[in-house]
Amino acid sequence: MRERWLEKIRNTPRQAALGRASRRENLSESFRANRAVAHQRVILLDDIMTSGSTLREAIRAIHCCGGQVIGAAVIARVGASAYGLKP
Repeated sequence: MRERWLEKIRNTPRQAALGRASRRENLSESFRANRAVAHQRVILLDDIMTSGSTLREAIRAIHCCGGQVIGAAVIARVGASAYGLKP
């Protein structure tokens, strides 16, 4: 098993009750990539995607460390309207 390449470094409120802009702000700079990700090609996996904020921040952290995200997959996609979000 590989060491963790991505970790959450800041406790944040639950995303479920937040709108799109608040979700983005809530997760801003809350992830850090391990140096082992430098020069690696990465595919991210997320369980449930609503606004995409988690993936966006994970990608940011990996890029900041020198890694390259080549794809992302999600298990379930919640429609924006289900949370009162505008697409």
